[in-house]
Amino acid sequence: MKIVHIQSLVSKKSTAPHRLHKLMLESGYDSKIVTFNSEIKNDKILALSTLYYKFKRRVYDFFLKNFFIKILGLKTKLYSYNLYFSENLYKLDVLKEADVIYLHWINNGFLNLKDLDNIIKLNKKTFIFLHDMWHITGGCHHAFECQKYTTNCIECPVFENDLNIPHKQLVEKERIYKNLIFIAPSLWMYNKANQSIVSKYNIINIIPNYIDENKFFNMDKIESRKILKLDLKCKYILFGCVGGISNKIKGWEFLYHAINSLSLNLLNNTKLLIYGTEYSEEIKKLLNIEVIFLGEIYDETKMMLLYNAVDVFAAPSLAESFGMTVLESLMCGTPVVTFETVGSSEFIVHKVNGFLAKYKNIQSLHEGLEFCLTNNLSVGVDNKYSRKHVVELHFNLINEINL
Repeated sequence: MKIVHIQSLVSKKSTAPHRLHKLMLESGYDSKIVTFNSEIKNDKILALSTLYYKFKRRVYDFFLKNFFIKILGLKTKLYSYNLYFSENLYKLDVLKEADVIYLHWINNGFLNLKDLDNIIKLNKKTFIFLHDMWHITGGCHHAFECQKYTTNCIECPVFENDLNIPHKQLVEKERIYKNLIFIAPSLWMYNKANQSIVSKYNIINIIPNYIDENKFFNMDKIESRKILKLDLKCKYILFGCVGGISNKIKGWEFLYHAINSLSLNLLNNTKLLIYGTEYSEEIKKLLNIEVIFLGEIYDETKMMLLYNAVDVFAAPSLAESFGMTVLESLMCGTPVVTFETVGSSEFIVHKVNGFLAKYKNIQSLHEGLEFCLTNNLSVGVDNKYSRKHVVELHFNLINEINL
């Protein structure tokens, strides 16, 4: 069986599409990735011209800034409109010869809807994997409280003047995706897809991302701290913020208020570890506790040690289709505080292996941090996220489809 994953970028940092590709290879299947640009080089990853990618990204960024932001008044970075470049991927032999095609993230100037239409017309077993909401909205990667994707995306609130672009993109997706099968990694994303006019009449399967139990596991906290040269006596909160605090989706504006309202005893004996961003004087000034910046971390062993070394992982994301870092933390025996209405909340049993805070509620988030820092919780993970179970779900789905 020949499987092709289409993904805009393969980065050094492990992502769900790349992990799924590797899992399929390890399970004995012929899996390949077709991508615009790859930071990893091997014969199973077909990357298009890197120079062309850089040129195209510059054009895309120029167009985005000068048209969408300056002229249409786009108010968020969490919106993508696929430009009318064409990669003609459907002409590639690797796609013509494929039995199965997975469509993952295809934005940032990679593919447009015409490209997707041509790929779908190859009449392969084709699945759309919902890593975020882009495929089921008029262009938003997450809709948050907005419900316009359930009707028509007219008068989109993220634009000052949208020229009907979100509506047109939504309607075009509804036409192109009409007979496709969607894969949602969580019940939260499944419910979002069931509400969208793009996918509510389609078959939607829930297949979670998997966790590699050989890479993320529980080990002694003291030993982990010694290896990382951390204080053996104080409390540690871990927070991931790729892109810095400007990445609003990570919930930093709620977290720092919650941390600052910790009891005096905890404030005097707790430190915050932040990975994914470099040193920031702005962040440091906002907090009443010591903060240590770890920068970008690509080493999964170091991440495993960090999860084991800390007392609680804070994950107050405002939207999350799955929440891999939450699952990784739980696998390492560390409780998690997250909001109750996002995909990552499905891993948490309230006050057993973590704390489910009320959505966007600083006081509730503060209570969750206090609870996890002052109680010994029994932390575990359901085996439905194991490699064996997840790969079985994928191949059961593939084998059920008759073209």
